Amino acid sequence: MKKLSQATVKELAEIFLGKNPEMEHLREKAWRELCRRKPSNKKWITIIKFAEAERKKVIKQWKTGYPQRKENAEVIKSSEDLRERAWRKLLRQHPTNEELVEIMMIPSLKERAAEKLLNRGNVAELLLVMEEVKHLREKAAKKLLRLFQKNPDARDNDALVWIIKKVKNDEIVNKAGRMLLRNNPTKDEIKFLLLASVGIKLATKAARKLLSMEPTEKELHLILDEVPDEKVCQAVFRALARLEKSRGN
Repeated sequence: MKKLSQATVKELAEIFLGKNPEMEHLREKAWRELCRRKPSNKKWITIIKFAEAERKKVIKQWKTGYPQRKENAEVIKSSEDLRERAWRKLLRQHPTNEELVEIMMIPSLKERAAEKLLNRGNVAELLLVMEEVKHLREKAAKKLLRLFQKNPDARDNDALVWIIKKVKNDEIVNKAGRMLLRNNPTKDEIKFLLLASVGIKLATKAARKLLSMEPTEKELHLILDEVPDEKVCQAVFRALARLEKSRGN
């Protein structure tokens, strides 16, 4: 056999992934040689897919829910280890956002991938960070709000509602709520704000917005229940009186 230094990246990957049992003793050396070559992200993805393919191949051979043969169980464990090792390497090689989302699915690498996404993620990716890594939730929410501030066309009411639901920081929640009210909210979104314990000031703004949208009797009573502001309550009573009068006609 030729020296590892003369092998192609594909050949090294096959040795590393244990495709040739006769070269089992060279797997670690093949890994070091692969790292020395600094293959592209595309090639690392191929290596990862090879590892996953080996795992799936063994699973398909099982006749029962759990592998009976020890070597089958070892292949599964090994391929997962190899896949994680390859993802770990990819994480250090300026992965794309799409690749970072994939890496976030590996529990031991989730936080590192999420931290990288924080600096350059789009709306969906930042929401993923908020969902998957709780201690980064506030940072991701702040990034989203800054993104929406710079680019109003990117504002997403579902994302703003999600921030209000999940983040426990009053300043962030209020900023998201104000932004939601300026972004053509639906009645349901406004009612969500009224019920979300967002503070009297923001709830009052939400109530005024709802009052401008021909609220139903039920919605008017919701405002009375949730907003103690005197002027708002007076406006609600006037609206209720108009509704009662219209029924009489």
